[in-house]
Amino acid sequence: MLTTLPVVVLIQLVCFYAFGLYRGIWRYASLHDIARVAGAVGTAALLVPTAIMMWRYGESLPPRSVFVLNPLLLLLCLGGGRVAYRWFKDRQLYDGGDPKATPVVLLGAGNTALRLIDELRRVPGWRIVGLLDDNRSKLNRQVAGVRVLGSWDDIASATLQTEIRHAILAISEVDHAVRRRAYKLCEAAGIRLLLPPPIDDLMSGRLMVSQVREVELDDLLGRDEVQLDEAGLSELIRDRVILVTGAGGSIGSELCRQIARFEPALLLLLEQNEFALYTMEQEFARAFPNVSIQCLVGDVKDPVRLDELFSRFKPRVIFHAAAFKHVPLMEQANAWEAVRNNVLGTWRLLQAVARHGADKFVFVSTDKAVNPTSVMGATKRLAEMLLQRWRTRHPVDSVIVRFGNVLGSTGSVVPKFKEQIARGGPITVTHPEIRRYFMSVPEACRWSCRLPSWAIKARSSCSTWVSRCASWIWPAI
Repeated sequence: MLTTLPVVVLIQLVCFYAFGLYRGIWRYASLHDIARVAGAVGTAALLVPTAIMMWRYGESLPPRSVFVLNPLLLLLCLGGGRVAYRWFKDRQLYDGGDPKATPVVLLGAGNTALRLIDELRRVPGWRIVGLLDDNRSKLNRQVAGVRVLGSWDDIASATLQTEIRHAILAISEVDHAVRRRAYKLCEAAGIRLLLPPPIDDLMSGRLMVSQVREVELDDLLGRDEVQLDEAGLSELIRDRVILVTGAGGSIGSELCRQIARFEPALLLLLEQNEFALYTMEQEFARAFPNVSIQCLVGDVKDPVRLDELFSRFKPRVIFHAAAFKHVPLMEQANAWEAVRNNVLGTWRLLQAVARHGADKFVFVSTDKAVNPTSVMGATKRLAEMLLQRWRTRHPVDSVIVRFGNVLGSTGSVVPKFKEQIARGGPITVTHPEIRRYFMSVPEACRWSCRLPSWAIKARSSCSTWVSRCASWIWPAI
């Protein structure tokens, strides 16, 4: 034993070092560390007998049982020691939970629930009392020491038994139907539903699973959000100069964020609001430091400014989002300003494109342009008709994208509703039979980016007086 011990220890030290056993932190020991221990011990278990038999060939050898017992004992000591230390430190950190902490139940008993349990135990103020999962085979089983109390439909009875006041949807990727069902069940049980961060933020490390949030209106859309055509957008945007008008607004700013993901050669942000443009400049410096941008203060109604920036930067793709959108405000003493900004501004931009050239032109319009009954809708429809007529003379691929009610956009009715609810009501509704169709800001911008290789003409019926206005304005222009 004394003769062979140095050789055995040397081989095992080399194997342990090669497998990184000395680089691990025992406090965070996991299955990955146990797998490395098993790999190092297994490799040493093969090399040790081979070395000893080659070295002491023809001499007396250790009993064969030693070659079996030695790696088993090593695995038990090295792996068990790490697990025991991790268990001891976790018990110090979380010893049954603070009884005064907020009790919470998790909806789901899968991988996300496991990560939530592990992280919420490290966050003061939360105490997990159970899990709910629709898989009946998991009933009364445990995940990381937390018992599955029943299915989602049992949330009301679980609330009475455990006095929970919060529930967390412990599923990483769910569609709108699952979110709505969870919300309705929690609402009926009188508890608040919380959601984990999106899977993209979890994978990128920007957010942790424990950073749950309240349910937002976007989460309750009656459908799944549209998805980006990544390949087509990359081909359209990458290494090109892109111009976004109204870049400081809710739609324009989100458009800039979506475009920045596809690495344009240069992103031009045109905005007449100085503070909004400054805010975008600071955001891009922080969130997209590798994207080249140019912040341009200017008005789309100014042909001199447009000629200057087109001559200097030569944008190839234009997203025209600059507009006055607030319906009641444009109905008052501002009707002519709505016409100038929404119609004349669009026409000035089209003239600049005609003079300097471009590959694509995207016009952000509104569903209120269909049979318009408001000044804002009429001006946007008029701008649509100008674009359609303009395209017959200029072979530039043009797209008209009509948005519905964009949640969280400037002038959206939703913030007003939330403010009225916070004050205790009542909610102001334009008409008792009104029906609204909602979309999120990122989703709306994805739609505006879904450009086909061929030009799209937006067609719809409109009121006669709008058509007559267009026939009067066109010859004058």
